[in-house]
Amino acid sequence: MGGTSTWVLEGTNDDRQDFKVVGTWDHPGRQSWDMVSGAAKYPTDLYKEGTLVAMALRCPYGHAKVKSLDISQAEKLPGVKLILTYEDEELASMPVNVPSYYELGRSPLLGDEGEFEGDECGAVVVGTSEEVCRKALDLIKVKWEVLPFVLDCREAGKPGAPILRPEMNPKSNMTGNTFGAPVKWEIGNVEKGFKEADYMG
Repeated sequence: MGGTSTWVLEGTNDDRQDFKVVGTWDHPGRQSWDMVSGAAKYPTDLYKEGTLVAMALRCPYGHAKVKSLDISQAEKLPGVKLILTYEDEELASMPVNVPSYYELGRSPLLGDEGEFEGDECGAVVVGTSEEVCRKALDLIKVKWEVLPFVLDCREAGKPGAPILRPEMNPKSNMTGNTFGAPVKWEIGNVEKGFKEADYMG
């Protein structure tokens, strides 16, 4: 325990001795100082006149389904450009399950069910500012159906626990991974992989 391993390089890099970065130290990242100092600019830091903002309605419960939405007052608010809801034909016609991690997952656009408190669902408001969007979201009248939920992952794995995603597995939350889909792993030849690698460090 506590020992170190020394790898014998094989392959094309074994004959090279002219590395400028590999195997040397004290090379600060190109963005490190900008990130730690707060000088780095991200997309949310950039604003151009006329840029619109989109904000989603968020579930206030641990698990709940939208029964109905009334967006009539929100649509009248000055600065609101568009309100999308899960009932809109373009969104409602999309499949619930779309290819994603492990090939299963909720539609990434908009659904009618919040799987956790703060989950985005039901509606998205597009407006001229964050303030306008927040006010519009407050004006949306929502009827929620609060669904059973658990806060402990060990409880969620027990028989009889509320099922979060019944379309994936109607009997259990645990079938191989947290997404409910079985996972198949294949183990390759580790030594062969090391030998074929250009560099090991």
